[in-house]
Amino acid sequence: MNSQLSSHIQTQTQPKQTPFNKAYFAPKSELLSWASKLLVLELTSFEQMGTGAIFCQLLDACHPGTVRLNKVNWKANCETDYISNFKIFQQGLVTNDIYKPIDINRLTKGKQYDLNELLQWIYGYYLSIKDNIKEVYNAKKKRGGQNFVFNDKKNEIRNKYRKKINRDNSKDRDNIKTQCRYRS
Repeated sequence: MNSQLSSHIQTQTQPKQTPFNKAYFAPKSELLSWASKLLVLELTSFEQMGTGAIFCQLLDACHPGTVRLNKVNWKANCETDYISNFKIFQQGLVTNDIYKPIDINRLTKGKQYDLNELLQWIYGYYLSIKDNIKEVYNAKKKRGGQNFVFNDKKNEIRNKYRKKINRDNSKDRDNIKTQCRYRS
């Protein structure tokens, strides 16, 4: 009797291994490489996912033909474009009877935490249904020949600001050197 009870307790305390568990503990590099390989893209950062276009195509890879990829803006470069892409993603979820609440406003800000969480979820979802996917997914053909363009405005602004600071600092250094020469 005790052996039956102890084995029952042991099986209850150990979490059941599911594809979602695997996805939530997957390293960021694995998630990015999976998405890159599946969509035939060169993704290097989670910020690239903030446009919503990648998520639309990942959902289309899970359920081919159910996401309106012709409406996706692959060259989105402003928040309104990102919002419309995420709304297309949301419509795809509804079309496939998937209940997954997403906060579009947080996702369009491009925060790594939020994008990572959604990518982990879609990776787990893909792992759970991949045996049911009948056809090989041709990502380039599905995009209609359009290439994904990631315009990293935040980094551009940050780099311009850094250059300006460096220029200002170098002018200050030159002024200090000049002042020091005249003092001696």
